[in-house]
Amino acid sequence: MTVFISKRVKKLKSNHIKSWIISIFSIVLTLGAIANAAVEPEKMLRLDMVHHNPGEAQFDSQFNDPKLMKEMGYNGKVFFLFDSATLAINWQKYDKEIAISAEEQKWVDDKRAEINAKYNEAKAAGLKIYCMSDLILLPKSVIKHYGVDKTFGDVSNEKTQELLRAQLRLMFGQFPQLDGIVVRIGETYLHNAPFHKGSIKDKTDADKTIIPLMQILREEVCVKLGKQVAFRTWWSFDVDLNTYMAVSNGVEPHENLYISVKHCEGDFQRGNRFSKVLGAGRHKQIVEVQCQREYSGKGAYPHYIANGVINGFEEYKYMMSPDEMQSVAEVAKTENFAGLWTWSRGGGWGGPYLTRGYSEIWCKLNAAVMVGWAQDTSRSEEEIFNEFASKELGLKGDDLKRFRKLALLSADAVVRGKRDIRSKMTCWWTRDQTLGKPPIDYKWSKEDRDFVIEQKHESDRIWSKIVVLADKINFPDPGYGKAVRLSCRYGQRLYHISRLGFDIANLADNIDGNRDRIKGLIAEYDKAWQDYIQLKADNPECPSLYNTPDKENGNNSMAGYINSIREKM
Repeated sequence: MTVFISKRVKKLKSNHIKSWIISIFSIVLTLGAIANAAVEPEKMLRLDMVHHNPGEAQFDSQFNDPKLMKEMGYNGKVFFLFDSATLAINWQKYDKEIAISAEEQKWVDDKRAEINAKYNEAKAAGLKIYCMSDLILLPKSVIKHYGVDKTFGDVSNEKTQELLRAQLRLMFGQFPQLDGIVVRIGETYLHNAPFHKGSIKDKTDADKTIIPLMQILREEVCVKLGKQVAFRTWWSFDVDLNTYMAVSNGVEPHENLYISVKHCEGDFQRGNRFSKVLGAGRHKQIVEVQCQREYSGKGAYPHYIANGVINGFEEYKYMMSPDEMQSVAEVAKTENFAGLWTWSRGGGWGGPYLTRGYSEIWCKLNAAVMVGWAQDTSRSEEEIFNEFASKELGLKGDDLKRFRKLALLSADAVVRGKRDIRSKMTCWWTRDQTLGKPPIDYKWSKEDRDFVIEQKHESDRIWSKIVVLADKINFPDPGYGKAVRLSCRYGQRLYHISRLGFDIANLADNIDGNRDRIKGLIAEYDKAWQDYIQLKADNPECPSLYNTPDKENGNNSMAGYINSIREKM
């Protein structure tokens, strides 16, 4: 605890020193409490969720199979937002005067049957059942009946509190399979919920929203029902330590109450700093880890992140001080650590899309290593990696070594190609299936600009090494062999396109002086796109492609930007 405090205290603003001192005493006083004691290994939560694309058909994935997840070592399944029990409540059990249309009634009945079947299947496999739910989210019919359209998102409103308490009682009463609820207040998705409406007021305000909402959940779910609550911090109190500590001090710990925190701040992006709130406060924490990342191809090409999540990513040494916590392995040594929650599939929107089975190899590798480590945090990431590669892929000897080198190189290639190890540039220029305009800042110093461009070239070179390695590995299962080799070529060809786009953008502030070089690069760029498209044409099982120039040519797309340069030639 002393080490942890020394790491945090100098990061606080001076006007918060007094409150921090109070926080220290609060933490010390609760160290002996049962609710705050270190969690026994067998009670560690090892949860997984498939994050389906909002508004689209759900993924056909092996990770939807509860038996597989149990075999992998998970002890709980989190059902995504549109399989949340909050959507299928019979509100007339609460107030028979609520008017529900025949259309809404049918939708709710069908949703209830669908959810019950999924919950029962997971329960039969021996998994605990959780559902992720947006708050505040209510049926439009309930909102209309009580006339709370303008106020139901205000947690300080008495009627809102009354309806929320009723919703929680109804949900757990009508879905007894549920072991807990995962609460999200950062955003509200309604794409697959046509009869509901969501709202949250002052989502980042500890006193007005977060603390009272968490207190209601604690009282109604943890205390009265003996069920579990995981309150997500994302987009509400995940990046400000002072707000996090205010919440921690404002809500009494409970053995069934957890705070869920992403391992990095913001979205699951390489180059985002490690979470400063992990290990802080007096509540048990579960760590969120995305295994299929929308900022790095969604598994269409290798991006092995488990090593970096567990042991720390290489870029942290450039963007964080040595005394700051930089890895989940460090978090696991704190009394707060209570488990892990992976998203084996999904996150973001659109593609690339994978087919079920072999093409999910990189998602499965990340998930298997994370859950394997969570089962026994004294084991090394490398040991668990080798165990998976040996048992699942049948690799041994030099082939096993090559596969591990390939996986580690993929992490190096992605951070350099999508961003850079010093985080000079943002990675928002590309996500899901889009390549955007390269974010070259012509005001950068020559040193910074040269560094960013060289990072793209280094990424390109690493991808070539990855392809060579993949071709040398003898996979006993030819299905895995083809999937790995195909995914590596996918990454190589895509990042080659990206590198050429950055090269062109780097010269575009002086077109007259670089005309011949730009013409040559555009010719290479066009050829690179042809090679990338041909990969899919030759391999139907290949994951779907990033948007090709014929499909995306807007001003902010890479294709549109290159075409604007082309017109000036």
